[in-house]
Order: sequence, then C-alpha cells, then structure tokens
Amino acid sequence: MEKNQIMHGLSPCVVKLLKTMNLTVFLVLISVMGICANETYGQETLNVNQQTKSVTGTVTDEDGEPLPGVTVAIKGTTQGTTTNFDGIYSLNNVTAETELQFSFVGMKTQVFTVGDNSTID
Repeated sequence: MEKNQIMHGLSPCVVKLLKTMNLTVFLVLISVMGICANETYGQETLNVNQQTKSVTGTVTDEDGEPLPGVTVAIKGTTQGTTTNFDGIYSLNNVTAETELQFSFVGMKTQVFTVGDNSTID
C-alpha cells in the first residue's frame, strides 16, 4: 500500500499532523492533549474547549426508596448506564450542555440538563 493511499482515508487534521511530526509525538499529542478532538465522528462531536466532568446521583421513588435498574442515558446518544442496587449511577465525560434522560418501566421519562451540577438526584 502506498503512502498516498494510507493518507487518503485520514482526516485533514491527522494528515497535517503526520506530515509535520513523527508518529510517536503525534500519538502522545492525541492521547494527552486531545488534538483533533473537535472533528466529527458519526453523530457525536466533542469540542476541545468544552470542559468534561463526571456526574453522579441516586435515583429514588416518591417515597425516597432507591430505584435499581433505572436507565440514565446521554440524550441523543447510545451512551449511558443503569442505577445499581442502591439506585446510584455515575457517568463520565459529560459537559454542562449534556442532557441526561432517566427512564424506568412504568414511570414517566425525565430529562435534566447537567449545567454546573456534579450531582443529579
């Protein structure tokens, strides 16, 4: 396979970096600094300037009892988790704009925007 055939399938950002530095330095920059992370891959885009964080919480019913098995999803994606036996969940790499969708069989689905919160109960 020729060099041009390999470069053709790569994004312009990656091609530019490969042309100006050796592969080891490139891989370190990608993994440590997130270079090229603002490019679109599929339906999702991560902007390098957005701060990501973790969000945790406990999902309970109207009587304050924990609800195990509640689906907590990042709205519009396939990313998410379920609450454990104690109703606790945790999600990583969310931004202030992220909308969390809580759903459970027999209950109304609810959506909350993360905002400045690191805990959403």
